[in-house]
Formats: sequence, structure tokens, C-alpha cells
Amino acid sequence: MSFRRTWSRFRSASRTLGPTPGVREAWHQGRRWYHVSLLVVDEDPAVAERVRRVSRALAPWIEPLAVDQPHVTVWVHGFDPPEPHPELGARVPVEIGRVGSFTSCPFLEVRSEAIRRLREGCAGREERWAGYLPHLTVGRYAADTSIDVLLPELRPWRRLPPIRTEGRLVLAAVDAFDPGGSFRVLEPPTPACAASPRGAG
Repeated sequence: MSFRRTWSRFRSASRTLGPTPGVREAWHQGRRWYHVSLLVVDEDPAVAERVRRVSRALAPWIEPLAVDQPHVTVWVHGFDPPEPHPELGARVPVEIGRVGSFTSCPFLEVRSEAIRRLREGCAGREERWAGYLPHLTVGRYAADTSIDVLLPELRPWRRLPPIRTEGRLVLAAVDAFDPGGSFRVLEPPTPACAASPRGAG
């Protein structure tokens, strides 16, 4: 996948994809916590401000995610606790760029040569149903909306300059019951801790 191709596919679609009742429940089957390796970029106020501005501009059409948890998914492990990544805790350079969009959610483009290496270090099969494209999700579309309505709102954010910053690799437990995708970083990051993330929410 590439950002150019993803944007082209979005433009050629007719409508966004809002939440489908029952899909989340069929996926988690009552299991609350699933595990992901993330690059968290929560220490850069410029990134938080960019997420906040884009989220505010798209507020009529999206359910925003928490501004205080900006992150880039590296690997989706699933509901079984994984082995911790050998580079857990490493800080790597990333560029947070302009706005792009899937039909399910708008995002900020992310570029980093380190992400490929980090993904190669992840163990086990990834729980993924589409090709991987590093991105920072801004929110999720709240309903099926005409792409023609959204394009004029998104285009001004296609000219944003990149923010050069760092991400820190963590293992996190994500709340499958929460549509907003809240998560808790697992510290110390061991399978025993991942199995029962107390106090997460």
C-alpha cells in the first residue's frame, strides 16, 4: 500500500464507512483486551496540536480519538499475550505528515525507515485484514457520508509540512469494548502483565 494509492481509492469511493452494529461484538466475542505494539508520540506538543486541529475541523463527521494518546500501530498481536519485542522501549525517528483517509477513518501520514525493521522483529501472526500503512488515526467516521462532502474539508490539510519527532515502542493492551480504542501501556512489558492489565481503561 502507498499513501498516494490510498488517497486515490478514497477519492474514488462514493461514501465513508460508519460503524456497523454488531461487528465489534462479533469480533471480540466477549474478550476485552487485545494486544498491540505501538509507537507512542505523546511527548510532542506539535503532534498533539495537529491532531487537535484536524479533529476539530472534521468534528461534524467523525468520532475523535483521545488527543493525549497519539500513536502509530506497528503490529496487531490479537487477544493472546505476545512475546515482548526485543527493541521494546526504543525511540525511533518518525515524520508525522499531512492528512490522508481510508473510508473508515481520516489519519495523518507517517513515514519512518525504522518501522519496517520493528515489524520484522514482531513474533507470531499479525491480526490484520488489510495491507499495512503506517498512520496516526485522527478519528473514525461516525456515519456513511458522501465523499464529495468530505473532500473540500480534507484538501486544506493535504498541504501540511512534516513534523519530525520520535516514537517510543511499547506493548499495549487495547480495550476491545471501547469504540474509541483506549489503551494502557503494559509496564513491565511481560506476557504475565499483558494477560491481566489491571486498571486499564
